[in-house]
Amino acid sequence: MRLFIPLTIKSFVTIHLPTRSVLTRHAPLIFLLFFWMISIWNLDRLPIVHPDEPWILSPGYKLFTRGIYGSDLFAGFNGMEFIYFEFMPLMSVLQGVSAVLFGVGVMQMRIIPVMLGAITLVLSFALARRIANTTTAVMTMFLLLFWQWAVSGTRLFGSGIPLIDLARIARYDILVAPLGLSALLMWMHARRTHAWRDYFLSGLLAGFAGMAHLYGAFWIAALVIVHLLDHGWFERRTLFRATGLIVGGAGVVWLIWIAVALLNWNYFVGQTTQYGDRFNVFNAAFYLQNLALEGQRYNLGVRNLQSLMRIGLWMLVGGVPLATVWVIVKAARDQYRKALWLLVPSVLFPILFALLIRVKTFNYLVSIAPFYALMVAWCIVTLFNTGRGARLTVILILTISTLQSAWSIGTMQYFANRHGRDTKVFYQQLRQATPPQGRILGAPQYWLAMPQRDYRATILPFFLSNPRLNQHPLEFEAAMTQIKPDIIFIDAHIADISDNYGDHLRDTRRTPLRNFLLKHNARLIAKIADNYGEPFFIYQLDW
Repeated sequence: MRLFIPLTIKSFVTIHLPTRSVLTRHAPLIFLLFFWMISIWNLDRLPIVHPDEPWILSPGYKLFTRGIYGSDLFAGFNGMEFIYFEFMPLMSVLQGVSAVLFGVGVMQMRIIPVMLGAITLVLSFALARRIANTTTAVMTMFLLLFWQWAVSGTRLFGSGIPLIDLARIARYDILVAPLGLSALLMWMHARRTHAWRDYFLSGLLAGFAGMAHLYGAFWIAALVIVHLLDHGWFERRTLFRATGLIVGGAGVVWLIWIAVALLNWNYFVGQTTQYGDRFNVFNAAFYLQNLALEGQRYNLGVRNLQSLMRIGLWMLVGGVPLATVWVIVKAARDQYRKALWLLVPSVLFPILFALLIRVKTFNYLVSIAPFYALMVAWCIVTLFNTGRGARLTVILILTISTLQSAWSIGTMQYFANRHGRDTKVFYQQLRQATPPQGRILGAPQYWLAMPQRDYRATILPFFLSNPRLNQHPLEFEAAMTQIKPDIIFIDAHIADISDNYGDHLRDTRRTPLRNFLLKHNARLIAKIADNYGEPFFIYQLDW
């Protein structure tokens, strides 16, 4: 009996410890497969195709089909058909590669952000394992998949979970996250190898993050600060050569883009005039106004009473600050330098967002989600090991969060199956109903159905005629005459364009396009239902 009890305990340990190790080893793959499954499922139905998605694709598509980085959707407006400056180019280039390899379509267009989301998930695991441990890395992946930050059920953001929602939209925000994580991981590698090329590559990746979206350039500051603090605080010395290599790597990317802008300065100024108020950095009121509006940003649903029932919101507004304090204490009191590496981007990005960015949407949160998830995961794992009461509290919080997030994901997919239609079917109907010849004026998302056609974006006449957007505005009638469309698409959301960009027009009782159609006796040649069952009209003009 004396031998039986110790042998039983020993056999229990030897059997269960490998089991736990196996679970930890296989959990990342399970989470990655789960992410792919829910991301590919109904990808062409939900979210509704946003105009920005084909808008971003169009310059890259033209680059790889005709050798010109420009967009014919906006031909005639400040040289956009020759060189495009309105947004940073990297995501458009990737989308152009995708279009060449897989063709043009909603699924093909959105496969790139799904891939980027999967890479973000893997890099978040790698960063968490380097900074903390494997258990924290697994928990980080779990939180990225089952931590609902915002309200769900919208046509654009179905689940309210940053990584899942932004990986379903072909926008540039999802590209900043993996590039930023790669830059930090490369810097950590450079710090271990002390190879100058690795410091340069970390800066290069940070520079490319800025080529994905302008706020991605914050990664250059983040790397420099974390490098100086790491060596100045813990080693009481600074490596200015390494700092110069980081800045130099980023500078190579940016100098090329700046040179292109300078060579096409008039086009650059004309295309970016509308965003002038977002860069009023020499005015103190600019920063104060940004801070005053911070609580209303990101569409988190803070003022929505229903949101107060979401444990994910409380984890965000309460758990993240507590986790930040915990990481600060760990870095300062325990002299744990890896905590500093996590702390710098986690604190710096929200501060720079609050001070420098005028318009902030839910899309931006995917860049900081991996760091918030890592901080909270680290605290959860540490708290779980402190005692039975803490363990039960952690299990309860994670269970509620998982159930609420799973419900939002399921609701998203149910909405797609119930209300969405296959975009391939709708685009096929649209091609059949559209005359084979003539210039088309329509929303950018319908260009996906006919990328080889002579197509202009519905917003183009507003760009040309609005003095807020164009330094040399035309009358709306003159703008339409300059475009000279033969076919015009009118969908259920045409009034939204007039509301957002038609502030310079007097008659707001009807959309300007409808007025133009009435004035020129345009013929209604087809009426179909779009992929959400809403009316879609096709008009033809005889000039």
